[in-house]
Amino acid sequence: MTDPTPQPTSALPAAFDITAELPHGTTLLEASAGTGKTWAIAAVVTRAIAAGQVRTDQLLLVTFNRSAARELRSRVHSRLVRAHRLLSGADQVADHRELDELDTVLVAAPRQIRATMAARLTAALDHFEDATITTTHEFSSRMLAELGVLADHDPSSRLLADAGPLADQVAADLYLASHLDQTDPPAPAATLRLAREVAVQYREVELGQQVSTSRSVQRMRLARQLRDRVGQRAHAERWHTFDDLIADLAAALADPLRGPAAVATLARRFALVMVDEFQDTDPLQWQVLDRAFRGRVDLWLIGDPKQSIYAFRGADIHSYLDAADRVDRVLALDVNRRTDAPVVAGIGHLFGPALLGDPRIRVTPVRAWHTGSRLAGDTAAAHHYDWSHPVQLRCIRTEGTSTMDSLTADRLVAEDLANQVVMMLDGGSTWVDERGAARSLTAPDIAILVRTRKRGSQIREALTAAGQPAVFSGDESVWRSSAATDLIDLLDALTLIDPAVLARLALCPLGGGRPEELVRAASRVRPELAVAIGSWARRWPDLGVWGGVDEALRRPGVMTTMLAGAGPR
Repeated sequence: MTDPTPQPTSALPAAFDITAELPHGTTLLEASAGTGKTWAIAAVVTRAIAAGQVRTDQLLLVTFNRSAARELRSRVHSRLVRAHRLLSGADQVADHRELDELDTVLVAAPRQIRATMAARLTAALDHFEDATITTTHEFSSRMLAELGVLADHDPSSRLLADAGPLADQVAADLYLASHLDQTDPPAPAATLRLAREVAVQYREVELGQQVSTSRSVQRMRLARQLRDRVGQRAHAERWHTFDDLIADLAAALADPLRGPAAVATLARRFALVMVDEFQDTDPLQWQVLDRAFRGRVDLWLIGDPKQSIYAFRGADIHSYLDAADRVDRVLALDVNRRTDAPVVAGIGHLFGPALLGDPRIRVTPVRAWHTGSRLAGDTAAAHHYDWSHPVQLRCIRTEGTSTMDSLTADRLVAEDLANQVVMMLDGGSTWVDERGAARSLTAPDIAILVRTRKRGSQIREALTAAGQPAVFSGDESVWRSSAATDLIDLLDALTLIDPAVLARLALCPLGGGRPEELVRAASRVRPELAVAIGSWARRWPDLGVWGGVDEALRRPGVMTTMLAGAGPR
């Protein structure tokens, strides 16, 4: 009998080593959960700047969304500050065990070289705002503006954050035009759904040419009509979507006449380009990166290849594999710094044989930074919990040939889970924290993930029945939360500022006010909030929903209050 499991076509990639000389060209850096992807990005940037290979204005870091971009900016800045303090002598390290690999290679340099590196880091921190750390779509928008006449993009067009309503309008018009005179027309749902699929969700997917039946020929014709008309109407109304930004940039780089000049412009603009979450890159985004930077600058593509199979996130396995075939080298982050060795081994044993769509996409082995287990149990306790098997698959069995209904199975699973938790907490379990100090395992240390609110409520009831109180954070719909109410108030205020709505906003985290401030005669909370809302309303076509929320979060004191953990109102 032969083994049906496809075998990898290449050896495992070499391990990434920040202490070695930074490679040039195009590097694919493969990561897994807990292997320090953001740490590696910040470390490469810091080492490249310290070595004089790049200035901050030549730096481009691209990630998936705005919150990730803010986090990446913060982490890179913190790493630069840490390195500068080490090299300038501001931080005296008594215990070298506190140094990581990058710290070690920096402080080991000769004194004169350390001084030179410190000066470069000083300049980098002084001009850190010149670094481009952004999302893919924001990068495309910026580059189109810089390319100017080299790109066929209308800078006066307005951003359409969601093309769904436009697709619905086009689909409704086309449906009415096609079935207006029919006495028994088909339901419009299929046309509306098709418009969303071909003009919004899968807009960049090429419509197939091979069809076999008259119905499929008709459906393909309709799909092309819908996609074309959505594009025509958006162009006529001077709208552009996020995907249009990328498409316009890709077209500018591929243009036979203006393309070479556009490519040269971007290549001169940046010296180090690092793309975070590369597994979520679609074919058009990869085309931009490939044309503009591969073979021209130092390009790092960082991501988890195992996540490239998640089509629901927009990932495209073919883009990842195409990039893997074109890079100069593939390196891997092979040390899990988050998880204990027994858990890493258990997960590897469980998912190692998994088939992920291509032999090159596989669960590669990683080493654990924590070589032992930080959880232990008191063997003398009456309800001792055995931590020797930290990864378990537990199942229930029926007796004999009888079957079990789903309600009974759910109840038994919930009871078993509750018993496991009680034994963990009552069995003298201890946890060793990051400082090496052991303490008793407590209920807040345990998290239980569920798929539905109903199942979460069942688990909480089982824990309560076993004498273990539990907090279930998902027992209420997010639309009934105070955050959703605040968001609705903000959207209402953007349309018409009502005194009652303004008062509620002033007291919510987005408003940043407190009752004692509002009652003062000279309070400026509500007037200043009203002015801010008026400004957001005027710029609504450019800001959109999340742009408005982002503006609100950036008001002085708002984020500080939210992060301070103010409880629900």
